[in-house]
Amino acid sequence: MHAFQYVESQNAELGLIAKSLLQQPHNGTAIAIPSEWYQPIEQHVLLVKDSVFARQFYHFVQTEQAQQLIKSMGYR
Repeated sequence: MHAFQYVESQNAELGLIAKSLLQQPHNGTAIAIPSEWYQPIEQHVLLVKDSVFARQFYHFVQTEQAQQLIKSMGYR
């Protein structure tokens, strides 16, 4: 997030941040790094503590609604 703040405040000419952190509106141009340039980072969900709320969240992140939300934030 600091990289975004430095660029947005013009204290840096450019920064590298996760697309999910890109705030709207923003000044400047966002350029996606081609996916051929890097290996994808695998993300997993893990239930560490078995509580009612943890289990509900665990099941929620696996729903189509949650998957669409995750994708809309720039993740694949």
